[in-house]
Amino acid sequence: MTFKSTLAGTVITLVALASSALGCGGGDDCTLAAAHLVDCLNPTGSPTSSAPSATTKCDGATACIADCVNRAECPALQDAYNDGTSAAAKEFLTCTNACQEP
Repeated sequence: MTFKSTLAGTVITLVALASSALGCGGGDDCTLAAAHLVDCLNPTGSPTSSAPSATTKCDGATACIADCVNRAECPALQDAYNDGTSAAAKEFLTCTNACQEP
């Protein structure tokens, strides 16, 4: 599995988590990360096609990746998603890859 597919899966998970938190106050790291990703990777503001998941929890690797997303600026996220090689994208990728390790 490539990082891009892993990142895409994480994006979907975080956006689904944020969608399921709407109306519930939200505010956890995963909800904030999902909003940050949508703002950075979906600048047109188009609605996402992800369905909310009531079973997704903000813990473990998901919470770790959310922390990486929240610390990254939009250019780093955009570059990482587009197979970029900037120092900021590499730092983000290193952070998320560390979340996947056992």
